[in-house]
Amino acid sequence: MTTPSSAVPGRLAAPCAPRTDDHLVLHPLGIDQVEITGGFWGSWQDRNRAVTTPHALKWLERDGAMDNLRRLVDAGGAPERRGMLFSDSDLYKALEGIAWDMGRKGSPELAAVMNDATRLLERSRRTDT
Repeated sequence: MTTPSSAVPGRLAAPCAPRTDDHLVLHPLGIDQVEITGGFWGSWQDRNRAVTTPHALKWLERDGAMDNLRRLVDAGGAPERRGMLFSDSDLYKALEGIAWDMGRKGSPELAAVMNDATRLLERSRRTDT
């Protein structure tokens, strides 16, 4: 067997497709099968919850993504929007991150954020879609 080579020093090139030998195939674990309790990744997850999530939620308010939805619901139509046309996607990304974090460890505060945002999204949805 030959070792894969690469044009970039210090990097190996390898086939993209996994081998089919059962003992060599990797099988991903589900979120319910792993618990990171410390070390680099545990600290990263804790900082993500304590710092990144609140930061993202503040920016959703600051940039107007949440306010656009609130005004849409309150006005019952299409009021002038703040920010970029696609700013609502930032809310969806933040909610996905929160959902993954809550899958790791529950939080009444984050659950309230998820419930409020989900209700707002539901109320702002067009009835013909």
